[in-house]
Amino acid sequence: MYCTRRGCVNRNFYTFVYYHMDERPALDGTLLNVFEAARAEARARDGLPITLESLVERAGLHDRSHARKLVKKLAERGYVKQIESGGTILVPGERAGCELPLLGHTAAGAPIANLSTNYEYFNFNDAFGGDGNFMLKVRGRSMIGDCINDGDLLILKPSSVAEDGQKVVCKIEDELTLKVFRKIRNAYWLYACNTKVKPRKLDPKQDNQIIGILIGVVRQEQ
Repeated sequence: MYCTRRGCVNRNFYTFVYYHMDERPALDGTLLNVFEAARAEARARDGLPITLESLVERAGLHDRSHARKLVKKLAERGYVKQIESGGTILVPGERAGCELPLLGHTAAGAPIANLSTNYEYFNFNDAFGGDGNFMLKVRGRSMIGDCINDGDLLILKPSSVAEDGQKVVCKIEDELTLKVFRKIRNAYWLYACNTKVKPRKLDPKQDNQIIGILIGVVRQEQ
């Protein structure tokens, strides 16, 4: 059974599971084309399951049998995980989203070489699309020392616990605040990244709760 925001359906399916690139052998030729076609088809359907027929059409394959054999080879190479045989393919996480070319590095000091011609793509869904991840908009300048500005968008991983030194969003009574979480002796503190803002010791008598850990910041320059 697979579930989406549109409901749950009982059906046999293949599940595509993504691994880090350095853990998988490189693809080329037909296998690469089929893998990219499956991802493109899933994105076009906003992450809903795709059929072998649609993969045949998008990838220009001979028939369902040909497509099934290639999907099996992708599974053997660690690019997909075949859960059950059948005519439906599920590609988790492949909702329509943003993917931009990562062309290399740029210097913040001495100049470095020009843009690379061998580039990869940075996929925002893969990087920040974990289950339950959410965003909040910054209001204020208490974290300006860590280059987090008023109006920035925070990408947060939901969590009720944090390690010392992590940046967290903490709920104190009915207010939310982004700060650096610190444990000093037997007390918990929230530190700003602004010398004008004093550290705040959490009062155990108050309703204090960590709701998320910072994993990314998005800024749109005017």
